[in-house]
Amino acid sequence: MNKKVLFISYFFPPLGGAGVIRVTKFVKFLPTLGWDPSVLTPRKGFYPVSDESLLLDIPSSVQVTRIEYLEPCFWFKNRLWQSFLQYFLYPLFLIPDRQILWFLPALWRAYKIIKKEKISLVFTSSSSYSDHLIALVLKKLTGIKWVADFRDEWTESPYAQFFSPIHRQITRYLEKVILNNADTVITISEGLTNSYQRILNNQKNKFITITNGFDKADFKDLVNNSKNKKMNLIYAGTIYGSRKIGSFSRAIDELNLKNIKLEFIGSSKRLSYRQSLKKLASADVLLLILSPLDNLSVMTSKIFEYLALRKPILAIAPYKSGAAKLIHKLKVGEVANPENVEEIKEKLLKLYQSWQKNDLKIPEVNLEKYERKNLTKDLTKIFDQLVEKTSKVRLCLIGNIQSSQNQSLCQYFVQKGYDIHFITTKPAKITGVKTYLLQESSLAPWYFIKSIYKIRKIIWKIQPDIVHGQDLVFAGIWAYLSGFRPYVVTTWGSDVFKFEEFIAPEKHLIRKTLQKADLVTCSSLALSQQAQKIGMPKKHWQLIHFGIDLDIFKNQKFSNQEKIIFCPRAIGSIYNTDILISAFYQISKNDKNVKLALLENIVDENYLLEVEKLIIKYNLVDKVVFWPKVSNEKMIGYYNRAEVVVSLSSSDGCSVSFLEAMATESKIVVTDLPYIREWENGKNFWTVPVKDVEATVIALRAALKYPTSKWQKIGKLNRQLIKERAEIKSNFEKLDQLYRGLI
Repeated sequence: MNKKVLFISYFFPPLGGAGVIRVTKFVKFLPTLGWDPSVLTPRKGFYPVSDESLLLDIPSSVQVTRIEYLEPCFWFKNRLWQSFLQYFLYPLFLIPDRQILWFLPALWRAYKIIKKEKISLVFTSSSSYSDHLIALVLKKLTGIKWVADFRDEWTESPYAQFFSPIHRQITRYLEKVILNNADTVITISEGLTNSYQRILNNQKNKFITITNGFDKADFKDLVNNSKNKKMNLIYAGTIYGSRKIGSFSRAIDELNLKNIKLEFIGSSKRLSYRQSLKKLASADVLLLILSPLDNLSVMTSKIFEYLALRKPILAIAPYKSGAAKLIHKLKVGEVANPENVEEIKEKLLKLYQSWQKNDLKIPEVNLEKYERKNLTKDLTKIFDQLVEKTSKVRLCLIGNIQSSQNQSLCQYFVQKGYDIHFITTKPAKITGVKTYLLQESSLAPWYFIKSIYKIRKIIWKIQPDIVHGQDLVFAGIWAYLSGFRPYVVTTWGSDVFKFEEFIAPEKHLIRKTLQKADLVTCSSLALSQQAQKIGMPKKHWQLIHFGIDLDIFKNQKFSNQEKIIFCPRAIGSIYNTDILISAFYQISKNDKNVKLALLENIVDENYLLEVEKLIIKYNLVDKVVFWPKVSNEKMIGYYNRAEVVVSLSSSDGCSVSFLEAMATESKIVVTDLPYIREWENGKNFWTVPVKDVEATVIALRAALKYPTSKWQKIGKLNRQLIKERAEIKSNFEKLDQLYRGLI
C-alpha cells in the first residue's frame, strides 16, 4: 500500500497550543509506524501563541512545506488595527474562520504535492475549519481519501458566535458538507463523536474517537513527589469565555487556608510546552477549571497531561463533562460543580487535609492507551483501512444476480480483488459476493417507493466506491435515486428502444438517470445513439459487452441424426416464442427429422401457457423439447447440439446469446434489429423482420439446408469477430479501468 499522508494544518510549530500538539505528535510517531507524513502549513501564521520547542518533535524525514498567503493583519503593527480586523471585519466577511485567507494558495500547493508525491490520503484537524474546506475541494478534484479530525464542537458549541443568522446557516451547511464528504471523521471524545453523529444519523460508521493523550518522552525525569511547605495548587492555561474563577476564588477566600499556594501558569507569561510540564510537576494538586456550559463533548487535552504527572486533580467542572467523567472513572481526583461554592470548599478542604497528613495519593492507573504513540497507532489503522479500500474497490451492483452475464461479471471482479455487494430481487449465491435481497411485489408503485428507501439505506451502509445499476429500469433508476455518486448504469435494449411505451413518470426517471449517470455502458452503437436521443451525454457512454468466454463457448459440434433448432432466449412475449412455434410448425410438416429446443427460462407464466396451447394446437408435443436452464459450462453443450440457433426478439441492445452463437460458429437466424448491422460481415447469418412468420420459415429452411462444410469458414470468421470485440476478459478489463477512473 502507498502510505503517504499529507497533513494540511494552519496550526503547526512554531505556533503553539493544544491543537498544535495533537497534530505534531501524530506527525512525530507516524514514521515509526510505517507511514510517510508530509505537512503543508503557512510560513507565518496569525496567532499569538508560539512554541519553537515543538519543532524538536518533527522528524527530519518529514517534508514540511511552508507557504506565503495574503494576511492583512501582518500589514499593521498597531494592535488596535489588528483587533479591528480580527474581531470586526474578519467575522463579517470571512467564513468559516479567518484562516480562509490561506485557502487558495494552500489548495493549489496541496494539489501539486498530491500529484507529485502520489499522496494517498489527506488529514486535516480543526480548528481551523478552513483546513477541512481545502481537503473537501481536494477530494472533489482528485478523489483522494480524507480524514477530518475535530477537536471541539463547531456550530453546536456553546462558545460559537456568529456575526448574523445568515453566517450561522452558512456555517452549518459547510459543517454538514464536510462531515458528509470526509471518508472518516475523528473526534477527541465519545461525547463529541455522538454530537457529530447526530448531524449525520445515517452514516454513524464513519465516526471514530481518538482522544488526546501524552508523550512519555515529555515526562521523562519530571516526577516530583517531594512535599512542598505549602500545598501547591497549579492551573495551566488561560481562563476564557464562560470559564470563570469567581466561585473558586470565593471558596479559597472563605476557607482562608494559610498553607496553600495557588499558581496560574500561561495566563500572564507564556511558557513553552515543556516548561509548563516542568512547572506542573512541582504541584501537589493540579487544578482544572471548566465552564458550567461544558458537556460530555469536552475532554480538554490538559487532563491527559495531568494524568501523566500522576498528581491528584481538583476539577471545577460540571459532572456531565467528559473530563469530569474520566476523573471519576479513574478515581484520580475530586470534581466540584463550578456554580456551587460550598461543594468547591468541601472538595478543596478534603485535598488539603490529605496533604497535611502527607496522604495525597491516587491509584496506580494504566495509562498506556492514552500514550501518543498508541493513539497514533489507532490513527494508522484508520489510514490503513482507507488506503486498502482505495486499492480494493468496493462495488455495489443492482440487478438480477441470476443472470449469467452478471454472474460472470461478479466472478471476474472477485478474482480482481473487488469487494462486491449485490442488491437483487432474485436469490443466488456467488463466492465472494455479499447479496441483499429485495422482496418482489405486485403492487408496483408502493414496491418501487419502498425499494428506494431500502436500497438507499443499504448503499449508504456499504459506502461503496461505485454503484452500478445493471439495467436502466429499475436498477439504474434505483442507483440514481440512491443519491450516491459515482454511479454507473448499463442499458440492455428495451429499456431504451421501448422508451415511448413508458408512462410519463417512468420517462422522467429514465431521462434523469441517463443524464446524471457518471458512466453509461451500452452493448451497441445503436443502443448508445438511442440513449443519446433520450438525454444521455455523449461523452459519458462507453461500448462494453458483457463478454463471451471463448474458453467455454467454442465449436465442438455433435454429429446428430436429428436436426435441432435451438432458441436460447427466455420464454416471454418480447422474445416472440409464439412466432417461432408457428414457423417451426410449417418446417416440421416437410421435415420429420427436425426438433425445436426451447430454454426452460420463464419470464411470463401466462405467456408460457399460450405457447403450450400453441404446441398442442399444432400437435408438436413430441417435436418441441424444453431444455433446463444451466450454467455457461453446460450451456455450450446446447449450442453444439444445435444445427441452427435462432433469436426472434422484438428488441435488443446486443443479444448475448447471438454473440455466444457466433463464438460457437453456429448457423444463426436472428431478427433484423439495429445492433445486427454492427456484426454483418457478408452473409454471416440470416436476418428476418420482427414477428414475420413466413420470413422466419424461409430463413430457418435456408440455414438447415446450408452445407456444414461450407459454413465452417464463415463460422470461424464469426468467432474471430467475437475475439476482437466481445471477448469477456478484454471487456471486463476495460470496465475495471473505467471504474478506477471514476474513483
